[in-house]
Amino acid sequence: MGSLLPAGLGLDTPVEVPLALVVLTAKRWDVLKAMTGQGPLTIREVARRVGRDVKAVHGDVHALIDAGLLERTEAKRVAFGQRTVSRRSRILRTSSTQLSADLSSLQCVHSN
Repeated sequence: MGSLLPAGLGLDTPVEVPLALVVLTAKRWDVLKAMTGQGPLTIREVARRVGRDVKAVHGDVHALIDAGLLERTEAKRVAFGQRTVSRRSRILRTSSTQLSADLSSLQCVHSN
């Protein structure tokens, strides 16, 4: 499942972009890495672990929830949910280096 980049980005035609590249910015990737193996955490704790402002992390966490990568628990914490375990495993197997290279490639195309 992917997303089409709209026309007007310096591309002749819209291109299919994997959902992971649209949702997983470097900072959101850091959030996922910081949460891996930790169990449910508060957004404040996630922010502390990544060394960022709570409000900014809040926005990233909600984007990850909307993408189905994280879920809110009844205790108002965030965690990888049972429904997302296989998706999480597949995404975490993809190296951050490869995602960074893919993002750089898209930025180069956009710049040209």
